Amino acid sequence: MQTRQFRWEDLPPLVEFMNRYAAANGRTAQVTVEQIERSWRAPQNHPEDDAFVAIENGQIIGYTIADLLDEPHYAFGVYQVMPGHQKAAQALMQATTERFQAVAFAKSAPDVEIALDWMIPQVNEEAITLCETWGFPLVRQFYKMRTVLDEPIELRPLPAGFVRRPFEASQLETVIAAKGEAFHDHWGDQHDTLEEWQHTIEQDNFDASLWWVVYAEDQIAGVLMSYPFNERSGYVSIVGVRQAWRKRGLAQAMLIQCFAAYRERGFEDVYLDVDSNSSTNAVALYQRVGMQVHDRRLYYRQILRAALNR
Repeated sequence: MQTRQFRWEDLPPLVEFMNRYAAANGRTAQVTVEQIERSWRAPQNHPEDDAFVAIENGQIIGYTIADLLDEPHYAFGVYQVMPGHQKAAQALMQATTERFQAVAFAKSAPDVEIALDWMIPQVNEEAITLCETWGFPLVRQFYKMRTVLDEPIELRPLPAGFVRRPFEASQLETVIAAKGEAFHDHWGDQHDTLEEWQHTIEQDNFDASLWWVVYAEDQIAGVLMSYPFNERSGYVSIVGVRQAWRKRGLAQAMLIQCFAAYRERGFEDVYLDVDSNSSTNAVALYQRVGMQVHDRRLYYRQILRAALNR
């Protein structure tokens, strides 16, 4: 068994592995080489430095990557290792930890905590056991929720006082600022840069008609951002309402309109991810619009350096 840094020529077999891993963990959604390459070539990502693969008998059996966030002292650890390969799991997690640690210690203030949160599917008992054996505490649980578009959807207007306007590239900075305000109290929220969002809207598959930018007079009140995950499934990456306009039914109305748009285009279902302990009780909102928990993801925290108390 060999563990090494990712190379771009690994991408096709790595994507094939990702789909095998998803199926082994009860997920049906499949990714393509084009999707992963588009994401990994975004300005903020450097997989040739931050990702590692484990290879056995010429086949990829696992990979990990430290998804560096806004601050250099904190990252998400993406973990995908096939069951029965504990040696590979340990080697990959160690390599990723060392890579993140080198970056974090070099770029972080000397008194801040340095932590890596490992994302583990709830069904992956081997990975959970490994995290618990190493003493990593469980800090959060996220749900992947799904709605099936098998019945007609009653299209409802937005609540009174709100109007949806078409998204234009010139609005991007204002839209991202509104998104940031809506998510400022969400656990693990990333404050993506304007450059990163510019990369997103410049992609060939970007469809502005699947973004909802909703105004209350001249102020953006809420946003919903979505994209086709594959030929059968849509994915809602962002749905948020700014504090001043919450509890008026806006998020629910945007979601219903979004689902209707995907159904009209022939999609079979729509997914999104949500913090199970959301401060805005988002899980209940998604249940009201017909979504159900599809799978669960656990976050185990590896603290590499404790914060200094002054």
